Amino acid sequence: MNWWVMLPTAAGVVVGVIGYLMNRSILEMDEKIDKANIRIDEISVKLDQSNAHLEKVVNDLWKEFYDYKDKATDEFVKKTDFVHVTSDIGKKLDRVYDILLDLKGKVH
Repeated sequence: MNWWVMLPTAAGVVVGVIGYLMNRSILEMDEKIDKANIRIDEISVKLDQSNAHLEKVVNDLWKEFYDYKDKATDEFVKKTDFVHVTSDIGKKLDRVYDILLDLKGKVH
């Protein structure tokens, strides 16, 4: 048999094998891409759920903070007010002490 006859046949077989392998590789890549897209969709859903949960938690924390802030203004005393009241009490105690000393001096 003549080798010129075998050459196109061999080339056709090589091109066919290469075509088959490339087609199989492309199909495998498409399958992996599809799986990755499904996984991305699943992660996206979980991320949306997590974001919604975190948003709720943050909103609850802000609400709790503002409630505490309102409660603090009603139930706690400012430092300046405390100092002012205690100094007034101190002045009144000093006056009472002076009066007691005067009374002690008058009794003796």
